[in-house]
Amino acid sequence: MNIGIVTFWSSEDNYGEVLQAVALYKYLESRGHRCFIVKYSEERNSSFVSRLFTLIGLMGNPAKLVARIRRSCRQPDPLLNRRSDPSHAQQTRRFSEFRDRWLRFSKEYSHSELKHDPPAAEAFVCGSDQIWGGLDTVMYLSFVPACCKKIAFAPSFGGLNPNFYVRCKIRKYIESFDFVSCRENSGVELCRALGRDDACLFPDPTMMHRADFYDAVVSQAPVAPKCGGKPYIFAYLLGNRMDFDVQEVYVFARRKGLNVVLVTGQNGAFADMESCPATVEEWLDGIANAEYVVTNSFHGTMFSLIYHRKFLTLPLVGIHSRMNVRITELLDKSGLSERIYRDSFDIIEDDIDFSTFDRMQSECIGRVNDALKDIL
Repeated sequence: MNIGIVTFWSSEDNYGEVLQAVALYKYLESRGHRCFIVKYSEERNSSFVSRLFTLIGLMGNPAKLVARIRRSCRQPDPLLNRRSDPSHAQQTRRFSEFRDRWLRFSKEYSHSELKHDPPAAEAFVCGSDQIWGGLDTVMYLSFVPACCKKIAFAPSFGGLNPNFYVRCKIRKYIESFDFVSCRENSGVELCRALGRDDACLFPDPTMMHRADFYDAVVSQAPVAPKCGGKPYIFAYLLGNRMDFDVQEVYVFARRKGLNVVLVTGQNGAFADMESCPATVEEWLDGIANAEYVVTNSFHGTMFSLIYHRKFLTLPLVGIHSRMNVRITELLDKSGLSERIYRDSFDIIEDDIDFSTFDRMQSECIGRVNDALKDIL
């Protein structure tokens, strides 16, 4: 079957975004389908009404609303010392090269272009990531002809707290889907409350592959050993606010005789600290071979689990705290909720039993295969 995938894809510094896209693409391909990413670009949208609806949808998600306004105004976040240099990120992280190596794309589309002349496919799949964190109707496959199947593969609402208007819109958007799943329980409950009693829980696509798959990804590009082969702690930190002093990582590293490899995302937060603008392959390799991993990222946590690394996850605070639910659900189900930082960094040294996560991963893969075999 020829399948078009609608998801986030254009970031130059969000490793989880590009890896979830590749994971979904390669999973569907492994099931015998021919896939392509719908190259949807918000920047091509010119409709004032379309932009207004998107902003209204974001009213229930303050973190995303603030991020969207800042991006539109091209202003840095003074609280995070955030700086933006997209050209530098593109040159050093090489996300475009990675996407070209692993994904096939359609031509570039705006909202209007998709509506009037969508790409040819037998089915369209939207997901995963926080694509339902607003009201962009493309992410709800509004452009898909009635003759094509519409599948939601683990989209996330990203902490969205929908008002009455937004709930009415979401109800309308999801009623025509042939299959609805969400990444978090809160998303499943919302969809069921809006009339989709058949909505179910699916894992993030990155969980559909084991460590050997990602080792194969790393092997496709040159990756130099971190710190000259010396042991290190890998810190992957997004630019969202948290109640944690990053210097604790360096104090711990000095005490243990470790180097620190710091990789940041979201436009260069922590710009006053020496960081490594890693490629996707280097990022994966950095987690896979670290003595310890410290992260405030969902996908940083996910890959620590997949690679069985000792890790500590830093919760977000303020308007971003709603985004913690995706991590707490993942770690609760893995029996590892104690790996969320509370008041002691030293728990990172505690041994971890990954057997519950491994069992859950196997069950998730089997459940997804069974659920989709009669649909795709």
